[in-house]
Amino acid sequence: MASDMTDACVKRTKAAFDGGLQRLAARGVELRVSVPLVSMFNVLIEARTRSPALCVLEGEGQQQYHARADLLIEEVVGDMVSSLVSKKPGLDLADGYVSFVRQNQEVLRERISDELHTQKVFDLWYHRSVKALCVWLTDRMDLQLHVYQLKTLIRIVKKTYQDFRLQGVEETVLQDPSYVTLYNRLTVEEATLAVRAPGAAALQGVSMKDSDEEDD
Repeated sequence: MASDMTDACVKRTKAAFDGGLQRLAARGVELRVSVPLVSMFNVLIEARTRSPALCVLEGEGQQQYHARADLLIEEVVGDMVSSLVSKKPGLDLADGYVSFVRQNQEVLRERISDELHTQKVFDLWYHRSVKALCVWLTDRMDLQLHVYQLKTLIRIVKKTYQDFRLQGVEETVLQDPSYVTLYNRLTVEEATLAVRAPGAAALQGVSMKDSDEEDD
């Protein structure tokens, strides 16, 4: 009975952890582990510490029940750690950033009364955005991007270009040296990945090639 109760406690803790992690990720792009999530790790540690004393059985099967509980706890802790440190194959980070930019573009467009000044703000905003991405990639010139990094950057670069063009940024500004460097680097990274992993499965259809055709 104690073994079954321990198993149930561990499984409920894992379910609560998964739910808490999803709610935390939904609040924004930046993920910071909350105190309740850390407490759930402590619950599992305590369960493992106490299971040998609770899940005992006299005779040959004395170790059977608490050993099973220990194994379950190890698996669950491993899954929880993976949930925190692993990058998912989706585009949540990129989409969150794109949404943030679009919302603030609309705010500036509505609140700044001088159209010429608004356009200067957008020009500068675009330039500094692509410059920051270019510097980040330049610092990693000798490193091949992980597929998650590549997907995220392609999405951000393409949507940044498209959205600022819709806001009236001129083509001469859009095609500044930083953007050209970004475009060339990401195109090379995409081609390299295509050689290592033929087909579109790795990038799930994300590509630098179809900037104008891609849906929002």
